[in-house]
Amino acid sequence: NVTSFETTTPTCTGFTYSSWGACQPNNKKTRTIVSSIPSGCTGGSPTLEEDCVYRGGTNINDINPKVSIKHYHKKHKLRKGKTIYLKNKKISFSSKIESLAGGKVELFINGKLKRNTRIKNNGKWKLSKTIKKKGRYKIKFKYLDQKGNLIGESKVYKIKIDTKRPRFLHFPKFLAKKAGDTIHFQATDRKKIGKGRGGIKYYKYFFLNKKRKSKNPNFVIPANTPKGLHLLVVRAYDKAGNKTTRDVLVRVR
Repeated sequence: NVTSFETTTPTCTGFTYSSWGACQPNNKKTRTIVSSIPSGCTGGSPTLEEDCVYRGGTNINDINPKVSIKHYHKKHKLRKGKTIYLKNKKISFSSKIESLAGGKVELFINGKLKRNTRIKNNGKWKLSKTIKKKGRYKIKFKYLDQKGNLIGESKVYKIKIDTKRPRFLHFPKFLAKKAGDTIHFQATDRKKIGKGRGGIKYYKYFFLNKKRKSKNPNFVIPANTPKGLHLLVVRAYDKAGNKTTRDVLVRVR
């Protein structure tokens, strides 16, 4: 008598996969099976395809382009972790993304969609927005292709709208000093007097037809200053560019 044995191939219960391939125009990406568990198994339910957003060859670095922010005649580059101070409530943003020509840019302020604009054929785009109130705001951009698919979104940028001029503290309009003396003063951009520079970015001094720029709140009368009355003009500038001016008559003894 001959005894026969029937063997059964086990069903696969696990898989090791290759890395996902590039996203294709049909918005799908695929991968292959490297090995199965247990060895020699068949069947199972491997995941070989997944949905994705086709970027159309867009360079990953182009998804977060350098965005310029403009107010008055000055331009700044938005940077993560850096707050841009502005003294004008009407601001404009612009950049260039050649690979997304014909797509769209959406502007979000504090998480809410505020404006959108089409990207021109040369990749350039620009949009303006007037922010009604002064204060701190978080800015973000989303980039869409021609079909409206989300391609990417920017980092979160910070801006502060500051329309208030700084003010001087304890700075009389008439002083009697000697050549070589130091004139001390203080200006602030804050409601309360605190430590540090009080939000002042720098000072400008005008004296004897000469001007000087400094971060320090003091001015040294030149040693060669002739005796008599002289006009000292001091301007304090905050981070947004707002300024205040104090004219001081200095009698040099």
